[in-house]
Amino acid sequence: MLDQLGGAITALGIHILIQRLLSGLGQLEAGSPTVMGNVLLSGQLALNRVDAYDLKSGQLLKTIAGCPGLHGEPILGDTSYFGCTDGVLAVRVNGANITSQKLTNPANTPEGTRVGKVVAHAKSPVLYGNFGTGLARSTAQDAVLTPVALPAAPLKFMFAADGQRLMVLTADGSLHSLDAHTGRVLQSAAALVKPADAADKAAIKPTMLLGQNSAYLTSPNTGEVLEIALNSLTVLRRLAVGGTPALVALTSASGEQH
Repeated sequence: MLDQLGGAITALGIHILIQRLLSGLGQLEAGSPTVMGNVLLSGQLALNRVDAYDLKSGQLLKTIAGCPGLHGEPILGDTSYFGCTDGVLAVRVNGANITSQKLTNPANTPEGTRVGKVVAHAKSPVLYGNFGTGLARSTAQDAVLTPVALPAAPLKFMFAADGQRLMVLTADGSLHSLDAHTGRVLQSAAALVKPADAADKAAIKPTMLLGQNSAYLTSPNTGEVLEIALNSLTVLRRLAVGGTPALVALTSASGEQH
């Protein structure tokens, strides 16, 4: 049973519903389905829309159109966010009441500049998405996205554990710490890893994962993983892992000492 669903829906039931959507529509190409209470939100890339289903019955509750090139679906509170070519679609689920709001791109947005990924944190009212060579900032009260300039295109961006900082790895190999509320750059560490072409989809590019007090950056060109102190952005360790590291994962264990 899934506690976050109030014990009413089994994992098997969710799996069956998703399989029905896959077999019936064949449109779940953009991100994972999002479960909010007893509602499953399914982003339909080819149809430029989000469908809301009742988890118990599988009944289609509502279709929300108007999100071309749909990607992503982070959840903040009772709202799920989807990146679109023309902005961000916010879908709110309050019991059986499903509403939506569109946050549009700012005026004079360059052709091809869009939000493809959105990140959120439970301790921050502000969301961020990639936006060309920078980021886009928004809150639930906004109607238009606010651009945040960066020195190079973002390769990876994540909230720190406290939700007060946004850590951004940019294509020039630098790491930045931003004030999550304002988007202001607080600290930067230049050229930690070799620069990469953010537009090259085939290349293995540096990436990042955050721990409680450290960031871990992959360096594909040197076969290393760098451990960076979040409070100072200084290199604590260089871990020689060999090969061409493309991803990094963190694990932890806790228990009683006997």
